[in-house]
Amino acid sequence: MSQTVEEGDLDFRHFRCCGDEDLYPFGCPRCGRLMVFCYECDTLHGDLNDLGHPGSWVVNNFDTSAPIFSCPQCAYPFEYFFIRDGKYKTSFDQWQSQGVSHLLRSDHQPSGANAHQGLSVEIGGVPVDLNAGMIQAVTNPPQGFISKFSFDQSDLAARWRMIPWFARCGQ
Repeated sequence: MSQTVEEGDLDFRHFRCCGDEDLYPFGCPRCGRLMVFCYECDTLHGDLNDLGHPGSWVVNNFDTSAPIFSCPQCAYPFEYFFIRDGKYKTSFDQWQSQGVSHLLRSDHQPSGANAHQGLSVEIGGVPVDLNAGMIQAVTNPPQGFISKFSFDQSDLAARWRMIPWFARCGQ
C-alpha cells in the first residue's frame, strides 16, 4: 500500500467552497467512498466525480455529541471529531483505482519508484507528515495535550502591547 493522501497532495483548484479552503481527504470505512472535507467552512465534497455541487450534504456544525455527517453512499456516521485520529485516511492507490487521481497535484501523484515520500515524524505516537500543512498540528495534538492558556478576544490589544516587537511598532 502506498503513502496516504494528505491536504498538500490535493490540487486545490478543483475544490471551491469558501475561498480559503483547508481540505481533509478521507474515505468511508464501510463502503470505501472517497471524500474531501473543508474544515474551514464545514463543506463536505461528498462526490469527487461532481465537484460542481459542494455543500449538497447536511453537516452538523454544532452538536459535538452527534455525528458531523453521514457517508452519502452508505450512511456511515462520522463522529464529530473524525479528523483527529486519522483512521479515515486513504492511500494514493485508492484514489487511482477510483479514478479520482486527477484531483491530486501532478507533482504529488505516485509514479512507480518516485511515489509520494512524505517527511514524517511521530507526535504523541501518531505519524505526522510535515509536508501536509498545518492540519495535523491543530487537529491531532499529542495525547494528553491541554493548553494552560486561554484566549479571549478582548485580551488581544493588551497582549500585543506586552510583546516588545509590537510595542515598538510605529516608532
